[in-house]
Amino acid sequence: MKMYLNALRYGDGKTKLILWAMILLPIIAVAIAIGAIVTAKYSSFILTFVLLVVTFMIGSQYDFTELQDLDMDDDKPIAPEDILIRYTEKRMKQVFIKFKVKPDHRPILIDRSEKYKIKETPAYIWVLRGQVHILLIEKNARELVLPATSFRTVTYRRGVQVNYKGEYRALMKPSLISQAFSEYLPSTYDRGSGSIKKSYKNLYIIGEDIAVTNHSVSQIFDLLDSNFEIKDRITESDEYGEDFVDMYKAYTLFRDQVIDAEAYKSKVLRILENMAISNMLDVELKINLDKMQNLHFITEEYVRYCLEKRIKIKNAAED
Repeated sequence: MKMYLNALRYGDGKTKLILWAMILLPIIAVAIAIGAIVTAKYSSFILTFVLLVVTFMIGSQYDFTELQDLDMDDDKPIAPEDILIRYTEKRMKQVFIKFKVKPDHRPILIDRSEKYKIKETPAYIWVLRGQVHILLIEKNARELVLPATSFRTVTYRRGVQVNYKGEYRALMKPSLISQAFSEYLPSTYDRGSGSIKKSYKNLYIIGEDIAVTNHSVSQIFDLLDSNFEIKDRITESDEYGEDFVDMYKAYTLFRDQVIDAEAYKSKVLRILENMAISNMLDVELKINLDKMQNLHFITEEYVRYCLEKRIKIKNAAED
C-alpha cells in the first residue's frame, strides 16, 4: 500500500495516470456487474471482464517498486566520509522521483554556504517556472528553492585557502556520487615556498552566498545565462576601461578552466574588434593592448591583429 501511496504523491504524470486507471477501472467494472445483475443484462459481464483484464495488464507491465522506499530519512549516526556511499543507483532514482528532478538538471559541487549550512556538497540544479531548484546530496537529501532573479549575477571569490586534510572527504571514497562529481572538484594552486607554502582555490558565488567550484560554474552559466562580475582593484579603478575589464573577466574564466581555449578566443576577438572600431585614440589603444599583453591576457599576435584592424578601418573610411 505504501508503494502505491508514494506513486500518487511523488510519481510523474504518467505514473499517476496509470495508477488512477488501476483504481478506477475495477470500480467501473464492479458497477457494470451490479448493473448487469439488477437489469438482468448479463451480456454486460463481458465488458466487466474486459475492464478487469485491462487493469491486470496495466498493473503487470508497470513497476512501482522503485517508489516504495521514498521515505529515506535516516537519523542513525554516520561518519561524514561515508555519507555518499549510501547513495546507490536505486536510491538516487528514488531521490530524483521524490524531488521531481527535471531531465535538464545540471550537476554542481557547492563548496560552502553559511546561510544554507552547506559544506562541500554535491548537488543538482534546475529551473522551473522562474525558480531555481537545488537538490543537495547530504545525509538526507535536501532541496532549496530560490527565485531565479537572485542568480542573475555570478561573483568571484579569489584565494580561498585549501585544507587538504579535511576537504571533500566524502568524495575521496569510491561511490556512485564520487564517480559522478569528481570532475567538479576545485582546481588549486600554491603560494609561498618551503614550510610556509599554502594552497588556494577560487570560488564562484551564486544566489546570496552559495560558493561553487570553478569546474561547476559553467553549468550555472549554461543553465541561467548569468552575468559574471569581479570586484577588485582592477574592475573598480578608473585606470581601466570597459574593454580592459571585459578582457580581464574573460581571462579569469579561461585561467580557472571555466571556459575552454576556443570560447576564450571568441571572447578575445570580440573585445579586440570593439576596441578597433572604438573612438579610442591610437596611442591609448596601443597602451591598453600592451597592458593586456603584459598581464598575459593576450599574445603579441592579438596585439597586431587589433592594430591592423584599426588601420583597415581607417583606410576604408578615407576611401
